[in-house]
Amino acid sequence: MYGCKETNVKTIQVYNPHGLREYVDFPETHHLKGITTGPPAFKGRALNILSAPNGFLIIKDFESHYITLFDTSWNVEADYLPKGEGPFESLKAPMISKQNMAERQSFLAYDFPNKLYRFTFPDPHTKRIGDPEIIKMPEILKFPQRLMPLSTNLWVSALSGQPHGKCTLYDIDRDAAIKEIDFVPKVENLAIGSKEMFAYNGVMAPMPSQDRWVFANHQFNQLEIYDFEGELLHEMVYGEPDYRAVLKGRSAFYYYALDVSHDLIFALYLGKEQSSIVSNLLSSLKPEVHVFSKDGVPVAKFLLDRLINDIALHPDGKRLIGIDETHENRPIVQYRLPDCCISSASFPSEFIRSE
Repeated sequence: MYGCKETNVKTIQVYNPHGLREYVDFPETHHLKGITTGPPAFKGRALNILSAPNGFLIIKDFESHYITLFDTSWNVEADYLPKGEGPFESLKAPMISKQNMAERQSFLAYDFPNKLYRFTFPDPHTKRIGDPEIIKMPEILKFPQRLMPLSTNLWVSALSGQPHGKCTLYDIDRDAAIKEIDFVPKVENLAIGSKEMFAYNGVMAPMPSQDRWVFANHQFNQLEIYDFEGELLHEMVYGEPDYRAVLKGRSAFYYYALDVSHDLIFALYLGKEQSSIVSNLLSSLKPEVHVFSKDGVPVAKFLLDRLINDIALHPDGKRLIGIDETHENRPIVQYRLPDCCISSASFPSEFIRSE
């Protein structure tokens, strides 16, 4: 369910190498009402959700396995990464960035600080899963906060090692850094050191069909779009720029989850002072989803009806799935997308099973 209403109007500034474009907020605002879905009795605490071919990956804690693959009817397809200290086990939940799973029929999970797993999806006929693989972390990678594959040999890390840059592009085949990407947003006359660099943390998602990827900032009210060579294409700033994270060591909490379709960007936005988040955690906090085109043009804003801690596009491209922070036993919520934001499906049609 959704409706339209203009609230909290802000200017959106979109910078690119050719200049600045300004927009008076998003052209459409929709109030979305979620529908509880998912398995009838969820085991563990859901932390993150990712779209996978024919279903969803959920990363969770406090259960025997950290990763569960569900089909689109919320039947369990497979469990991955059991708790333990063995070679294919872990003592903590992994980080899994958005990635092109359909092309590889596998996914990468990053066990901070220096272990990387590759897991395969079940065979569609036998339902068997191939043996997991431990991928040797390149020597050049030093404890990245985020790690995302862009292609077979091209990876991007966020805040890796010393404060040389916000992100680094790596050619894994050559074990070489291709490009160090500067700290964005740039704050005039400010040198970024080891103390300030962690203000530039955020989340990433690739758009491989467009040869670009997106970075959404936790402590700055903006997103960036880069190409596969690390060139900055667009900066999208929502409202007046807020640099307090590096100038004063405190700020609001802005973008904290991200997903993309073939040509649209969906970014989960809170925009609340960090000091107020804990006291309001289970009551009045209701985030927004900001939708941009692949070129940074504002498309729509969704006002959600509950606190969501992650989002993923349904493989059919018509629904947005979230994790409801307030209902641990039934944490999965579904939103129907308005027509303006129904885009190319998250995965090619041959990977989408009809329901």
